[in-house]
Parts: sequence; C-alpha cells; structure tokens
Amino acid sequence: MTVKLTFYDEGKAEVMLNRPDAKNAVNFQMIADLEIVLTELEQTESLHVVVFRGTGDAFCSGGDIRQFHQLRSADDAMSMLEPMYRVLVRITELAPLTVAHIDGPAVGGGAELAAACDVITGTSKAKAGFIQGRLVLPPGWGGSALLKSKLQMSDALYMLVSAEIFSADELLRFGFIQELADEPFALFKAAPEMISYHKKQKQPIPDLAEKMYADVLACAEFWASESHHAAVEEALTKKEGPAD
Repeated sequence: MTVKLTFYDEGKAEVMLNRPDAKNAVNFQMIADLEIVLTELEQTESLHVVVFRGTGDAFCSGGDIRQFHQLRSADDAMSMLEPMYRVLVRITELAPLTVAHIDGPAVGGGAELAAACDVITGTSKAKAGFIQGRLVLPPGWGGSALLKSKLQMSDALYMLVSAEIFSADELLRFGFIQELADEPFALFKAAPEMISYHKKQKQPIPDLAEKMYADVLACAEFWASESHHAAVEEALTKKEGPAD
C-alpha cells in the first residue's frame, strides 16, 4: 500500500503516505489507496483526531511528474485531477479533526493536501510551497481555494504567485502552520469529547467544493498548453542532468 492507516487509543488515527523513494509523490495508486483509507475513516466511529504525515524525509512532493506527464490533453488531465480533488473534498468533510504534520517538503500538490486539513503542524524541517506556477499550472486539486480560505488574501496570493518554497518560520508567520512540534498528537490536550465538540462547531465555508472544482477546470485547461509541457520537459531535464 502506498498509504498506511494506523489506529491508536483515545480515538486517534494516523494516515501515512508511503512512497519514500519518490518523496511520497502522489500517483494513481496512491489516489486509489487514499480513497480506500478515507472510506475506512468515514466508517469508523469515535474518531477524534486524524493525522496525515509522510514516510521518510518528506510530507509529499506533489504529483508524480513522471507518471502524470504522460497525460497530454485536458481530458487526460481530468482523469487524475478529478479523483484527487474528490480525495481532498472528502478530507475537508471528515468528522474528526484533521491534522497535516509536515516533516520535510510539502510542495505543489503536497501543499494542497496539507491545506485540506483543519490544522497544520510541522517540525523545524518543514517546507511548503505552491510551486505549480513554475510549471504554468494553477493548483489542480482545489488548493488555491483551500489556501485562500485559510490565510489572509494577500498572503495566499503571495504564496501562489511567488511559487516559492517557504521555511517553517515563514509558514508560521503566514499562518499556514499553526505550531512546530516533533509529535503532533501531544499538541491536542483537550479531552477527546471536546476535540469532537469544537470540530462540530466549525462553520462550513460556503461553496468550498465548487470553488475547489474551479481550480480543477482551470488546471485541466492549462495542462493542455504547450507552455506547460515545455516547462515540465525542462524540469525533467534538470532532474536527470549532472549534479551541480
């Protein structure tokens, strides 16, 4: 499995992205595995906290560029964008408190996945960035809408248009990360019943799923552009070239 689900006492669960050799990049198999894990979480009663994290030295490096670059047209792209969009919508709708714990890079789609959670924590090694713009793409799984729902609009826009990767301290300043800690479960000291109570009081964001889907449609359109494919080819060439 590219995703591991572990249940703990006191209504806690952990979802571990498990492609460490690929820095936990999302491929088609991971999307399918996330769907299975989410169904199990949705059907499990008395859960209070679910932590999403990554195996190894990364949270998630985004979409698997080598696999997804085989998708050329907008329709091709939708075969990947829509299923992962649905995964993120389901995360936003989970009953327990959801926490993304970033211990290493969370870039591109990895930042989108983190943004789907209620709370984001990390270690001093945390790094995150919406770098899709470097590949002539908007966030394709709904991440632009999610980011704008979490941050001040000026900060959200800056993260999107700069396409930079930000340090843990910078992410704290933006409010993208709420707290730094080695183990996230220890941060939630309220009684489990109180965690569930406060999550239930969370006000839904009007039309969030529709706003996220607008990201999907925009990304599919840009995906088919020659400028996007050229940018990906250049990025792949740099990865395969000699080390500096």
